[in-house]
Amino acid sequence: MQLSTLVDKLNERFGTEFTPADQLFFDQVKGTAVANEQLRQAVMANSLENFEPVFNKQLENLFVERMDGNEDIFIRLMNDESFRNIASQYLMRAVYNQVKTSVESQ
Repeated sequence: MQLSTLVDKLNERFGTEFTPADQLFFDQVKGTAVANEQLRQAVMANSLENFEPVFNKQLENLFVERMDGNEDIFIRLMNDESFRNIASQYLMRAVYNQVKTSVESQ
């Protein structure tokens, strides 16, 4: 699922007004996660379901690393569990799929 769909879904579900420019925040979080060697190893060693706890443990650090770039999204992610859960699910799948695809194509 594309991350722009995530921004659209968050806007629809939570009445936010994030724009396509706000997608950059999620793209950056995903990029940082995909480059994280610990997460890459966890992807290769686990199914998507088993990867979830590992990803969720790292997710707050990924958000904090990117908070300066978009304070509105960061505040919502830290304060609204439903909002965070939806974002987490999309990002987790995107990171998992990208790592799997890049490793399998090598």
